[in-house]
Amino acid sequence: MSTVTSALHCWIWMSACLLVPVSTFSLSATVQSGINVHLSCFASVYDNNNITAVQWSRSDLEPEYVLLYQDEQFVTDNQHPSFVNRVDLEDRQMEDGDVSLILKDVTTADNGTYECRVQLAGTNREKRAVFKGNPICSVNLSVDPPGPPDIHKKDGGFRIRVVIHPASLTVFILLVVGAIVGCVSCRKYRQRQSQSS
Repeated sequence: MSTVTSALHCWIWMSACLLVPVSTFSLSATVQSGINVHLSCFASVYDNNNITAVQWSRSDLEPEYVLLYQDEQFVTDNQHPSFVNRVDLEDRQMEDGDVSLILKDVTTADNGTYECRVQLAGTNREKRAVFKGNPICSVNLSVDPPGPPDIHKKDGGFRIRVVIHPASLTVFILLVVGAIVGCVSCRKYRQRQSQSS
Protein backbone atom coordinates (compact mmCIF):
# COMPACT_ATOMS: atom_id res chain seq x y z
CA MET A 1 0.00 0.00 0.00
CA SER A 2 2.90 2.39 0.67
CA THR A 3 4.09 2.00 -2.94
CA VAL A 4 0.69 3.13 -4.21
CA THR A 5 0.71 6.09 -1.83
CA SER A 6 4.25 6.97 -2.90
CA ALA A 7 3.39 6.80 -6.59
CA LEU A 8 0.27 8.89 -6.00
CA HIS A 9 2.27 11.54 -4.14
CA CYS A 10 4.82 11.66 -6.98
CA TRP A 11 2.05 12.04 -9.56
CA ILE A 12 0.39 14.86 -7.59
CA TRP A 13 3.75 16.59 -7.07
CA MET A 14 4.65 16.35 -10.78
CA SER A 15 1.22 17.65 -11.81
CA ALA A 16 1.55 20.61 -9.43
CA CYS A 17 4.99 21.44 -10.83
CA LEU A 18 3.63 21.53 -14.35
CA LEU A 19 0.99 24.06 -13.32
CA VAL A 20 3.42 26.40 -11.55
CA PRO A 21 5.02 28.95 -13.88
CA VAL A 22 8.73 28.40 -14.36
CA SER A 23 11.10 31.25 -13.63
CA THR A 24 12.15 33.86 -16.15
CA PHE A 25 13.06 32.72 -19.66
CA SER A 26 16.22 34.52 -20.71
CA LEU A 27 17.95 35.07 -24.05
CA SER A 28 21.03 36.88 -25.28
CA ALA A 29 21.17 38.25 -28.81
CA THR A 30 23.71 40.20 -30.84
CA VAL A 31 22.42 42.04 -33.91
CA GLN A 32 23.61 44.56 -36.50
CA SER A 33 22.48 48.16 -36.07
CA GLY A 34 19.77 49.51 -38.35
CA ILE A 35 17.53 46.43 -38.40
CA ASN A 36 14.19 45.72 -36.75
CA VAL A 37 14.49 43.24 -33.90
CA HIS A 38 11.76 40.95 -32.59
CA LEU A 39 12.26 40.14 -28.90
CA SER A 40 10.20 36.98 -28.45
CA CYS A 41 8.22 36.41 -25.29
CA PHE A 42 5.21 34.25 -24.51
CA ALA A 43 3.12 34.28 -21.36
CA SER A 44 2.17 30.99 -19.75
CA VAL A 45 -0.54 29.03 -21.52
CA TYR A 46 -2.53 29.28 -18.31
CA ASP A 47 -2.40 33.09 -18.32
CA ASN A 48 -2.76 34.06 -21.97
CA ASN A 49 -6.54 34.63 -21.93
CA ASN A 50 -6.27 36.87 -18.87
CA ILE A 51 -3.55 39.31 -19.97
CA THR A 52 -4.77 42.88 -19.51
CA ALA A 53 -1.45 44.72 -19.85
CA VAL A 54 2.13 44.22 -21.05
CA GLN A 55 5.17 46.20 -20.00
CA TRP A 56 8.61 45.97 -21.56
CA SER A 57 11.31 47.78 -19.62
CA ARG A 58 15.05 48.13 -19.31
CA SER A 59 16.39 48.29 -15.76
CA ASP A 60 18.85 51.07 -16.61
CA LEU A 61 15.97 53.34 -17.74
CA GLU A 62 13.77 53.18 -14.63
CA PRO A 63 11.28 54.65 -13.87
CA GLU A 64 10.70 55.04 -17.60
CA TYR A 65 9.76 52.03 -19.67
CA VAL A 66 10.21 50.85 -23.24
CA LEU A 67 6.57 49.96 -23.94
CA LEU A 68 3.34 49.79 -21.95
CA TYR A 69 0.22 48.37 -23.58
CA GLN A 70 -2.81 48.58 -21.30
CA ASP A 71 -6.57 48.63 -21.88
CA GLU A 72 -5.95 47.85 -25.59
CA GLN A 73 -3.86 50.97 -26.18
CA PHE A 74 -0.27 52.14 -25.91
CA VAL A 75 0.48 54.31 -22.90
CA THR A 76 3.16 56.93 -23.56
CA ASP A 77 3.27 58.54 -20.10
CA ASN A 78 6.74 57.82 -18.70
CA GLN A 79 7.84 56.05 -21.90
CA HIS A 80 11.52 56.63 -22.51
CA PRO A 81 11.81 59.20 -25.35
CA SER A 82 14.19 57.07 -27.41
CA PHE A 83 11.49 54.41 -27.87
CA VAL A 84 8.60 56.66 -28.94
CA ASN A 85 7.32 55.44 -32.35
CA ARG A 86 10.02 52.72 -32.43
CA VAL A 87 8.30 49.90 -30.56
CA ASP A 88 5.26 47.72 -31.12
CA LEU A 89 3.84 44.39 -30.04
CA GLU A 90 4.09 41.44 -32.39
CA ASP A 91 0.40 40.69 -31.69
CA ARG A 92 -1.74 43.32 -29.98
CA GLN A 93 -4.46 40.73 -29.29
CA MET A 94 -1.78 38.69 -27.47
CA GLU A 95 -3.18 35.45 -28.90
CA ASP A 96 -1.54 32.34 -27.51
CA GLY A 97 0.22 34.54 -24.96
CA ASP A 98 2.42 36.25 -27.56
CA VAL A 99 3.72 39.45 -25.93
CA SER A 100 6.80 39.77 -28.16
CA LEU A 101 8.30 43.22 -28.70
CA ILE A 102 9.30 44.73 -32.04
CA LEU A 103 12.13 47.24 -31.71
CA LYS A 104 12.64 49.23 -34.92
CA ASP A 105 15.91 50.53 -36.36
CA VAL A 106 18.15 49.46 -33.49
CA THR A 107 21.31 51.37 -32.58
CA THR A 108 24.08 50.82 -30.06
CA ALA A 109 22.04 52.98 -27.64
CA ASP A 110 19.57 50.07 -27.51
CA ASN A 111 22.12 47.79 -25.80
CA GLY A 112 20.77 46.44 -22.54
CA THR A 113 18.58 43.87 -20.85
CA TYR A 114 14.90 44.06 -21.79
CA GLU A 115 12.38 42.56 -19.39
CA CYS A 116 8.74 41.75 -20.03
CA ARG A 117 6.07 41.71 -17.36
CA VAL A 118 2.36 41.06 -17.80
CA GLN A 119 -0.64 41.95 -15.73
CA LEU A 120 -3.51 39.52 -15.45
CA ALA A 121 -7.22 40.18 -15.11
CA GLY A 122 -8.32 40.42 -11.50
CA THR A 123 -5.03 41.77 -10.13
CA ASN A 124 -5.14 45.05 -8.28
CA ARG A 125 -3.47 47.78 -10.26
CA GLU A 126 -3.14 51.50 -10.50
CA LYS A 127 -3.78 53.14 -13.83
CA ARG A 128 -0.55 53.30 -15.85
CA ALA A 129 1.45 51.80 -13.01
CA VAL A 130 4.96 50.46 -13.52
CA PHE A 131 4.78 46.70 -12.95
CA LYS A 132 6.85 45.11 -10.23
CA GLY A 133 7.74 41.49 -9.65
CA ASN A 134 9.70 38.98 -11.66
CA PRO A 135 9.69 39.33 -15.44
CA ILE A 136 8.36 36.46 -17.56
CA CYS A 137 11.09 37.02 -20.19
CA SER A 138 14.46 38.69 -20.27
CA VAL A 139 16.51 39.49 -23.38
CA ASN A 140 20.07 40.81 -23.22
CA LEU A 141 20.40 42.73 -26.49
CA SER A 142 23.79 43.72 -27.87
CA VAL A 143 23.82 45.89 -31.00
CA ASP A 144 26.97 45.99 -33.11
CA PRO A 145 27.96 49.47 -34.37
CA PRO A 146 27.25 50.29 -38.01
CA GLY A 147 29.81 49.21 -40.52
CA PRO A 148 30.36 46.82 -43.36
CA PRO A 149 28.83 43.39 -42.74
CA ASP A 150 31.26 40.65 -41.82
CA ILE A 151 31.05 38.27 -44.78
CA HIS A 152 32.89 35.59 -42.82
CA LYS A 153 30.02 35.17 -40.36
CA LYS A 154 27.84 32.31 -41.50
CA ASP A 155 24.88 33.46 -39.40
CA GLY A 156 24.78 37.01 -40.80
CA GLY A 157 25.83 38.54 -37.51
CA PHE A 158 22.83 37.37 -35.46
CA ARG A 159 23.78 35.22 -32.53
CA ILE A 160 21.38 33.96 -29.91
CA ARG A 161 22.13 32.04 -26.77
CA VAL A 162 19.57 30.55 -24.42
CA VAL A 163 20.43 31.07 -20.77
CA ILE A 164 18.86 28.63 -18.37
CA HIS A 165 18.26 30.06 -14.93
CA PRO A 166 19.19 27.80 -12.01
CA ALA A 167 15.58 27.75 -10.79
CA SER A 168 14.38 26.52 -14.21
CA LEU A 169 17.06 23.85 -14.29
CA THR A 170 16.16 22.75 -10.76
CA VAL A 171 12.48 22.42 -11.65
CA PHE A 172 13.37 20.43 -14.78
CA ILE A 173 15.65 18.06 -12.84
CA LEU A 174 13.00 17.57 -10.15
CA LEU A 175 10.41 16.77 -12.83
CA VAL A 176 12.70 14.19 -14.42
CA VAL A 177 13.57 12.61 -11.07
CA GLY A 178 9.89 12.63 -10.06
CA ALA A 179 8.92 10.94 -13.33
CA ILE A 180 11.59 8.26 -12.86
CA VAL A 181 10.57 7.61 -9.25
CA GLY A 182 6.92 7.49 -10.27
CA CYS A 183 7.60 5.01 -13.08
CA VAL A 184 9.77 2.77 -10.89
CA SER A 185 7.17 2.82 -8.09
CA CYS A 186 4.37 2.04 -10.53
CA ARG A 187 6.36 -0.82 -12.09
CA LYS A 188 7.11 -2.32 -8.63
CA TYR A 189 3.45 -2.01 -7.68
CA ARG A 190 2.33 -3.79 -10.86
CA GLN A 191 4.89 -6.57 -10.31
CA ARG A 192 3.61 -7.11 -6.76
CA GLN A 193 0.02 -7.12 -8.01
CA SER A 194 0.81 -9.73 -10.70
CA GLN A 195 2.73 -11.92 -8.21
CA SER A 196 -0.07 -11.83 -5.62
CA SER A 197 -2.77 -12.84 -8.15
